[in-house]
Amino acid sequence: ELFPQEAVNVSLQNLLTYPFVKEGVSNGTLKLVGGHYDFVSGKFETWEQ
Repeated sequence: ELFPQEAVNVSLQNLLTYPFVKEGVSNGTLKLVGGHYDFVSGKFETWEQ
């Protein structure tokens, strides 16, 4: 199911609209990582945008 991951990806993209976040990502002092916890299976996955 990709819907939860897509919601997280949209949030990560929205974070990049903040100048201080965009600057931190650009200069390497900040990394945005998405994550999703599946309560049914107990699995947690992360990914970089």
